[in-house]
Amino acid sequence: MQETNTKDAETQSVQVIRKMPQDNYDMNKFVSNHMFVVKNMKEISSICDAWALSSRKYADNIAIKDDYCGLRLTYKEAYDLMRKAAIAFQTIGLKKFSHIAFFSENSAKWMICDQGIMKCGAVNAVRSSAAPHDELKYIYDHSDCCAMVTDSKALILKMYDYLEEKNAKFIVYIGKEDVSDLQLKTPLYTFESLLHKAIGHEFVYTKLNPDDLATLVYSSGTTGKPKGVMLTNANLTSQLFTIHPEIVIKPRSSILNVLPIWHMYERTVEYYVAYIGGTLCYTNIRNFKKDFSKYKPDVMVAVPRILEAIYDGIMNEIKSKSEIEQFIFHTMLSIAKYYKKSQSILDNNNRDIRKPSAFLKLRCAMSVTALYSIYKSANKLIFSRIKKALGGKFPMFISGGGALAPHIEDFYNAINMKILIGYGLTETSPILTVRRIARERNRLNTAGQPLPETEIAIVDPDKLTLLPRGQKGLVLAKGPQIMKGYYKDKEATDKVLLKTGWFITGDIGWLSEDDFLTLTGRAKDIIVLSNGENIEPDILEQTCQMSDYVKQVVLVGQDKSSLGALIKTDEDAVIKWAQENGVKEETAEQDPAFKKMLLKELNDRISSRPNFRPFERLGAIRFVKEGFTIENGLMTFTAKIRKNVVFDKYEKLINEMYKM
Repeated sequence: MQETNTKDAETQSVQVIRKMPQDNYDMNKFVSNHMFVVKNMKEISSICDAWALSSRKYADNIAIKDDYCGLRLTYKEAYDLMRKAAIAFQTIGLKKFSHIAFFSENSAKWMICDQGIMKCGAVNAVRSSAAPHDELKYIYDHSDCCAMVTDSKALILKMYDYLEEKNAKFIVYIGKEDVSDLQLKTPLYTFESLLHKAIGHEFVYTKLNPDDLATLVYSSGTTGKPKGVMLTNANLTSQLFTIHPEIVIKPRSSILNVLPIWHMYERTVEYYVAYIGGTLCYTNIRNFKKDFSKYKPDVMVAVPRILEAIYDGIMNEIKSKSEIEQFIFHTMLSIAKYYKKSQSILDNNNRDIRKPSAFLKLRCAMSVTALYSIYKSANKLIFSRIKKALGGKFPMFISGGGALAPHIEDFYNAINMKILIGYGLTETSPILTVRRIARERNRLNTAGQPLPETEIAIVDPDKLTLLPRGQKGLVLAKGPQIMKGYYKDKEATDKVLLKTGWFITGDIGWLSEDDFLTLTGRAKDIIVLSNGENIEPDILEQTCQMSDYVKQVVLVGQDKSSLGALIKTDEDAVIKWAQENGVKEETAEQDPAFKKMLLKELNDRISSRPNFRPFERLGAIRFVKEGFTIENGLMTFTAKIRKNVVFDKYEKLINEMYKM
């Protein structure tokens, strides 16, 4: 995409972009059910205020369950600990506007420290403690941190000399290992000893303004340096107010938290659940299956990879059954899918058939009537067994971080598992659009409709002018959740934030006439896998091109479980391999031994790179006969490959890589 932040383009785009129409709520019902929330909207200027309100409204509700760190807390108890943490942080030197590194994985202690830090008016720069040490050092330095909180003893040992060099005020350790053997000059506090520092001290009131910086969230990438996304108190609290009428979770509902808590998607949903009096249950990938059955959550936040893993587990279980049982299951599943599709067409809610003919609607009506009893029986006799295997009930899944594969969406829809898919970025706090629980607003294979107060526009990637509904283009967003900018990086900020307030998401998509957003790819080269991991492919493609056999390569894998590669081979190198291995030159690329050899070589090269991450490995490769050239439209005049065009041209070949 060309950089087009020109004044003329911005002015033109603003003249034609319309604000998304607000949803027609039943306001009487909404106010009666959620008066507490509506009444207190103006009282909340930070997430800390939301916790304070919940501690009064839901004082005896269980707020937190974390058996891995031994904490089960009511809202009153949780908020009391957060207040003690704030006092303790003030006592050991944290002040308003101080920046503190927070490198840790999921736990109840994370949330307590997070709110303690925020209550002081300080800003936490968050990241995983398992991230490369060089990256964490960069974040600490770039974000101007004065101290560190972590759950990793190994990280303390790795970073201690660096922290001492930076004159860190203190280190807070919230992990489970014994750290009493560490002999450090920098003050080191465990979670318990930190809280002990609050004894005998009072909280020094700190006014938290909506526009104050609340957190710095650093992106990860394989090229360049990570950027620090600046999110304010107003950014974070806006999500509470706009999510609530859309994804109404009842008080005392439980949510199982397995995604990284420092990621804005998981973090925002946890803030929201705390806001409405739900219970946060903490687990991890290792214990997820056990805890899923143990807690029987009402809500589950997921990335597509989690839903894919559950689907794979169910289908593998089906494969272990007798042939007749498999036949019955797949027959009933096919009927259920057809029933649901027919129903969506009747509801005028099918993404791909927006204006069904009278004949098609009649046929669908007949199908729904004829199949109703069979569908109900399938749910009662067959799909209920899946429900039992998942702990006795289907939770409501809130999925983000990428699109869910259509065949998996169809499966969950057929067995009546509720999935609300949303879309957003770290830079948007993160939620921009979401599918709602009502059938007519949960359109399959879309990212849903914009949240209230959120505007979405589809524009020409080069001119930034509005495109007609249904036409693919660059997705722009505007609303109260849009970031303040990138920390100490005006150049990067100016590339994505227009002066008119519109944010360039970098995604390609289209809007239906009733504002359902469908995403089709990226305007820039970031690939988001179905587990939510972001990969910038340029450096990996350069690594692959170091092979004698690779002339050109384009990585694929958006919303997939692993990376794949489209490769134009070097003909001379392939011929040489064929001669050395006694293979016909003209069929060498199709030889399984050649493909296996090249895949191994490429993965060996990728894994030998500094700061290699396991999800960067290639899962599959495919060969293209035609190179990417200016003549065939697959390359620009500046020799850049038009990846979106490549993806469209080789869609079938790409799909072959990911067949089940």
